Amino acid sequence: MSYINKPTTQPTTRPASQNGGWGHRGSQITTTANAVIERNSNAQSGSRSEFVPLRFYVKAGTSVDLVILDTSMEAGFAFYEHNLIDQDGRYSIFEPCLKDLGVTCPMCVQGNSSYVLFLTCIALKPYTSKKGVVIPHSKMLLPIRITQFDVIRQLEESAKNEGKSLRGMVLSMKRSKTDSKAPRIGEPAIGKGGRVYEIIDEDEIISLFGHDPVTSQDGNIVYKTENEDTRPYDYEKIFPRPDVTAILQRHGKGGDIKIEEEEVASPATEEKASRVLEMLLQKRKAASKEAYTPAPIDDEEIPF
Repeated sequence: MSYINKPTTQPTTRPASQNGGWGHRGSQITTTANAVIERNSNAQSGSRSEFVPLRFYVKAGTSVDLVILDTSMEAGFAFYEHNLIDQDGRYSIFEPCLKDLGVTCPMCVQGNSSYVLFLTCIALKPYTSKKGVVIPHSKMLLPIRITQFDVIRQLEESAKNEGKSLRGMVLSMKRSKTDSKAPRIGEPAIGKGGRVYEIIDEDEIISLFGHDPVTSQDGNIVYKTENEDTRPYDYEKIFPRPDVTAILQRHGKGGDIKIEEEEVASPATEEKASRVLEMLLQKRKAASKEAYTPAPIDDEEIPF
């Protein structure tokens, strides 16, 4: 498996989006990613929606298992994004780069944006909600930067060779404790048998993560439809076209903006731990057919 280890530079041209000039779907993702990688090689020789899902994240020195819900990389959603520092000194602010929209981006004054692909995953990390309910897993966005595209692409190709897809792929994402540039989502770790992943089938996905509709107490508001947590997010809904005016008002000319440098991937060779998945599967098979009902959306917290 090869890992991309190249600094990122900003392309001067980008493929047009089929979504009103905003974001990339389908083959646009691969086309743009290849263009970014090629320019990197040559260099070496928004607005917020009402509900924004949590992003998958791994603490340094730990690992978290996940299950991918998308069938392929091209089924995801990708765009150029800036990662900004907040008032507490953390890189917790994410803004879309405005260059894709034909506007001079104030954030680019301080640093290049990163091309990020968003997939949907189930994080197999239990946590306790504000109401004291133990939630065994969480549906999250999986932000994959250009430095990890090659890794995910090879995993997808490997799954295709087995007659499968990315959907149901279980990975143990390990993040280095000493490498400050290690990807925030970690890197796929190699298991005892020399395999980086295993794949669970559709029936297992529904059995493990399916649920009844989640509604308000009076039933008038539907927070989640039946088995919604087993399906990828509606990316056009959670990533609406950025409000250029609002972003310009927030960041002005970019003089006071601090932007995180692009991370560089390095190979991980730790064993893959999937104990949480095995526990859930055994519990599900031994228990009754009553579906797990997740907590309401407003109870979800960052579990890491």
